Amino acid sequence: MSNSHVIGALFLIAERSQGKEFFLGRATGESDANRLSLEGKALLPDGTGEMTVQPFATRSDYRLDDSNYRIQRVDHPDAVDEVTRILTLAIAEVSRATFPLLSRWFQGSSNDLIGAPERSAAPFQHILVEFRASASRMRRALILSPQVTSPQELDRLVELEGDLVIEVGKVTSKVVTELNRMLENENGLSHFLHRVGDASGPSSHHSEELSGWQLVSGRLSAAKNWAIAGAETDVVRQLSALIHEGTTAIGQVLLEHQGALDTLASEAFGRYGIQPHTVEAQVTLSPIPSDY
Repeated sequence: MSNSHVIGALFLIAERSQGKEFFLGRATGESDANRLSLEGKALLPDGTGEMTVQPFATRSDYRLDDSNYRIQRVDHPDAVDEVTRILTLAIAEVSRATFPLLSRWFQGSSNDLIGAPERSAAPFQHILVEFRASASRMRRALILSPQVTSPQELDRLVELEGDLVIEVGKVTSKVVTELNRMLENENGLSHFLHRVGDASGPSSHHSEELSGWQLVSGRLSAAKNWAIAGAETDVVRQLSALIHEGTTAIGQVLLEHQGALDTLASEAFGRYGIQPHTVEAQVTLSPIPSDY
């Protein structure tokens, strides 16, 4: 990515760190292949659906390999006009009536950034939490019910949990293969990702089931930031397709396994006449190890 393709361009940044929500700015000469250096204004939500504009200009740097940022290059003429007005005039507030394009982008970005700390897992977090909770309830009920005289249901539960990890891994492997094939024809992006390494964030944020996907998703997000900053439209399109393919497939895997778990629990409870809520009321809620 050449600096000449970036300097002077307008960018919108959605971020979760440093106490700022959004930043609008123009790229300066300090921008390079690894970071954007922007001069512009910060915006903060005011709680009513509108944004308050910082009254003075400032400079902020954004690393392209940081997946906590959502970067959008502004090329649409109407959006360029809206951003330019905010940067050059004494605008105090951004509302839907006066800045319709930016308001829609702010709203969409806010929804994307709300959720679990691990951004790449956030679209699936509620499904994964429910799967874990359902598996824990079923395991607890089977272990604490004396009428259970066969290991069949517990074995099937362990197999289902293991199969979830396997199927997510298959989706992850497929996306990795397609990304690597793409990188064979994109030397600039390949070199960038080689320098970046692991862009998924601290390992403590990884969920066990999605750890591989989170690593890949972090690299895809960093790659997309790089491509957007450099106006690499074809690359952005390919990366967006990969992200959509991966997230759609993993979401389907999680939903299918949740459905299978619900069916398994219903069959087991019906077979042994277990009332899970009664069992839960008779014991403390201390966790039981998930490795059975």
